[in-house]
Amino acid sequence: MSQLDIEKEVAAANKMLTGASVNEQSEWLIDKLYSAFSEARRGKLDTVNEQRFEENREIELIRLAEVVQKRTYVPARSVAFIITNPTPREIFAASFRDRVIHHFLIQQSGHFWDKRLSSRSFSCREGKGVLYGVRHLENDIRQATNGGKEPAWVMKIDIQGYFMSLPRQYLFERVCWGLDRQFKDGGYVYDICKFLWCQIIFDDPIDGVRLKGLPSDWDILPPSKSMFHSEKDKGIVIGNLTSQWMSNMALDPLDRFVQFELDCKWYGRYVDDAYFVALTKDELIDLRFKVMKFISTMGLTIHPKKFYLQPVNKGIAFLGVVIYPGRTVLAKRLRQNMRQLKRDIDKFGLSKNHIESVRVYQGLSVHYNHKKTLVDIFGNQILREVSRWYYSS
Repeated sequence: MSQLDIEKEVAAANKMLTGASVNEQSEWLIDKLYSAFSEARRGKLDTVNEQRFEENREIELIRLAEVVQKRTYVPARSVAFIITNPTPREIFAASFRDRVIHHFLIQQSGHFWDKRLSSRSFSCREGKGVLYGVRHLENDIRQATNGGKEPAWVMKIDIQGYFMSLPRQYLFERVCWGLDRQFKDGGYVYDICKFLWCQIIFDDPIDGVRLKGLPSDWDILPPSKSMFHSEKDKGIVIGNLTSQWMSNMALDPLDRFVQFELDCKWYGRYVDDAYFVALTKDELIDLRFKVMKFISTMGLTIHPKKFYLQPVNKGIAFLGVVIYPGRTVLAKRLRQNMRQLKRDIDKFGLSKNHIESVRVYQGLSVHYNHKKTLVDIFGNQILREVSRWYYSS
């Protein structure tokens, strides 16, 4: 189904259900929650949380629809833990029940936002992910340098403690801004979505959180990257589908400011990581000052130590690769991750998770012409086993 068809279907449902009986509204809600459940369970079939929900899914979905209908839904407590690959990061894993709600919200409004978002926003969008972002930067450098014949400069910035610094009131205003335009006359679906977004955004994830691992696991994490050190009424958790979408909603005004008010045509953003390409160094310095001033109105700041400004011929690291005029190579950290994966395989054997990770690297090697690197790190035997499993599954 196309985005336009989905948009029409949601609009028609909103019109039909506004003023309908409670039973009709509940039937629609259960049906849509089942659809969201089907999406949420993808990739989660091996988790205990999903299996428990699956065992009594009809009862669980009816109960979930009931608390949403009565406006008594409250997010369950999350499980917080630290991951170290590719970099140390704090994750708050939502319960499976809440994941169903997250997918329901995106099914209702994701199409509206995806149509509005800039083509230069590369995160959490179908067909517009990592590879799409890399290709855009390659093309921007190609255009700026006239095919590598002329000099150009590139700048990359990072927003400091982005997820932990986002003001929740600002996020809710952005969500409501979208809902008010998607559902111009309000209505049943509008009210349901607004209620659920409110519950998710203003829920304090620290309250009642369960820690997985040791408290000392957090020692490697800077305070700016932890919800436990966020200011009051600021921050959203990393790991939820709704958080990924809210990060795009929050910075959509920045994308429009850069592209339409600053008239910067060589620009791209992946979550809080943005690049700018220009013909001169002074242009980029001026852009940085204006961007800093703009995002300060959102309560955000540019990370002082994650700022890069250099000629394009020196290469720029972006989304796991380093891009030069005319060529793209795997970044050092990505190769290190591949070597660590090989050490894990040697130590523990080739598991399903290992196979899936190797498949990701195989895909990258095809796109970036680095099959030799793959063979040098993993060896032909492991690659053959991975291919045999993939084609037989």
